[in-house]
Amino acid sequence: MKRSLFLILAVFMSIGMYANTGSAKVSPPSFDVRLSTIVASTTLYQASVFLTNPGPADRDLIGHIDWDFGDGSAPVLNGEPVIKHFYQPGTYTIALTFTYVTGETFIVTKQVVIVPIEF
Repeated sequence: MKRSLFLILAVFMSIGMYANTGSAKVSPPSFDVRLSTIVASTTLYQASVFLTNPGPADRDLIGHIDWDFGDGSAPVLNGEPVIKHFYQPGTYTIALTFTYVTGETFIVTKQVVIVPIEF
């Protein structure tokens, strides 16, 4: 009886040790913006927005990627990479709300300045 009780206790202790190891710390995400201008009958400013961290090898860590472009348009939910068109020059704050599958959430912002084209 003592041996079986000891064995059961040892099994529960080993399960507890594995359960308490936790997950590895994740790093804050980052993104980059590339601007280009399209000139037609009206001027259109195009921003290519993409994650730089986490990289392609860590895609299984991503829970959600949500973008707000600060121009009053609807946010882009769970999108990456993103092409965004701006119709007016100005300073816009792009916000990335990023959630890892572990539940950790980060909000990263970056300002983008779009200047009018001189003809």
